[in-house]
Amino acid sequence: MIKINKVEKANGQGKLFLADQLLAQKGDKIGIVGPNGVGKSTLLQMILGQDLEYLGKIQVQGFIENVPQMIVDQKQESGGEMVWRRIREAIGQRPDILILDEPTANLDEAHQNQLVQQLKYYRGILLVVSHDVYFLEQITNQIWAFEQNVITPYHLNYVDYQRQTKQKFEQANQVYSREQRKKKKLLYEAQKQVQAGDRVKRNNNTLKGDTVQAQLTGNAKYLRQKAGQLAQGERPKLAKSLKLQNEMNVRSTQILARLIDLEIFAPTGPSLIDNVSVVIKGADKISLKGPNGVGKTTLLQATMEDAKRHQQTQVGYFSQKVDQLEDQKSILWNVMQNSVESMQVARDFLGAFGLRRDMVERNVATLSGGERVRVSLVATLLAQANFLILDEPTNFLDLPALMALSQFLKDFKGAVLLVSHDQKFTFDLNWPIWEIMDHKLHLIDENI
Repeated sequence: MIKINKVEKANGQGKLFLADQLLAQKGDKIGIVGPNGVGKSTLLQMILGQDLEYLGKIQVQGFIENVPQMIVDQKQESGGEMVWRRIREAIGQRPDILILDEPTANLDEAHQNQLVQQLKYYRGILLVVSHDVYFLEQITNQIWAFEQNVITPYHLNYVDYQRQTKQKFEQANQVYSREQRKKKKLLYEAQKQVQAGDRVKRNNNTLKGDTVQAQLTGNAKYLRQKAGQLAQGERPKLAKSLKLQNEMNVRSTQILARLIDLEIFAPTGPSLIDNVSVVIKGADKISLKGPNGVGKTTLLQATMEDAKRHQQTQVGYFSQKVDQLEDQKSILWNVMQNSVESMQVARDFLGAFGLRRDMVERNVATLSGGERVRVSLVATLLAQANFLILDEPTNFLDLPALMALSQFLKDFKGAVLLVSHDQKFTFDLNWPIWEIMDHKLHLIDENI
């Protein structure tokens, strides 16, 4: 059992979150959701007893197994295998409480599906922090949502939670629009009263005229006060659309990369993929799929090396490695180094990926691993490129950031070669698929 009562957690900037009453019992499978930086992982640390600096009371009864979020070393043959092994070990201990922080981030589709099946049969308390929509839809029966510094429990699965959240947004938007119309009408009436008073004053200089003007002015003041009581809040916000202002033009027939009868080898020597022959042109957008360890990253690197040989190809390459960042320079400085975009565009992109306001002036050395990855991703997107090669860009992104990235990639005028294990993300993109199976690269879409 987990019981949280009147808990308040603060950080260096003030209140981080409040949790009034939260209860988890045997059989509850709870998805913990919210934007990056709101305190989801901190809540897990509090439940584990690793963070005791809070007000209120947290009671935990039962044996706990915890699998924290892992930043995988890309030098390993397959970081996904390491993550999967750790998750299996935790489940195998048959804990009363199982805590998973972004468990699917490094798992391929096959391992994700295996994890879903195992968790469906798990009978204890499951707490999972995840931004993986497909995964949350499959396994949750409750949601703890971080909403404006408050953790709100929903006794709903993730599908119904999303539906209710959408309805709440639409209702809030309707209320705001209705209040704005009332406010506009009241201010218009107030202005009419003022104008009428002015006319009375001009046309009648008697005491009676002064009295009428004062009454009309009073009416205008009352109407303005009434208008001021309406729509005090902001309009509910949708995710901001990300647009490059200086995007490179590329012809749809322009060849950006060409691999002919190429054999792909692992860094340690064995052959991974035989006889790769592909051509990538100006506006091609492709999802590359395959289990962990079959050579997806190695194929991306080979494609990048070939693309560099094409004079008119400008490659933007992203991987989970962040060693190209300057630790003693600011976030903003790092993303502007290879960018031709304005400072405002850079701030818009960083904000969409959870790096907001004054945070962009922080040195990279002060960031968490996930934050550093997001800085590297933004730097790649802002670099002047007509061919983006992206290796797992969806790791460490919250749902608003995933939506922003998806729309950006759909709108991007150049070519994209993408590896992502986020099934919902790639499904929504609906791009042609290259899949590595049995040491061969299969072109799933016949139009390629």
